[in-house]
Amino acid sequence: MSSNIITRQEFEYLVVLTQRRFQFMYGVAHGLSYLLDPRHIGDRLHADSRSSLEEVLINSPIDDVTPIDDGRKEKLYPTNDDYTSENDFDHAGLD
Repeated sequence: MSSNIITRQEFEYLVVLTQRRFQFMYGVAHGLSYLLDPRHIGDRLHADSRSSLEEVLINSPIDDVTPIDDGRKEKLYPTNDDYTSENDFDHAGLD
């Protein structure tokens, strides 16, 4: 006599439901919050995941009017040319 609590079809349904919930909970929204959290700043994110999340962030519209352009990336990620010695951290006493 078999004492199955749920049928095979119910089990498969629950597996799919669990996978979808997991993807929802740990999807883009969770990744972006981890990336933007000042306590973590994306620390220990896999490079591909971090890059993908940064692209989502850069390409997310800020409102219904402002177009998305390439200038947003430059505003978020300054180049080395944007720094001068007066903007550098004071490293006195670290030598």
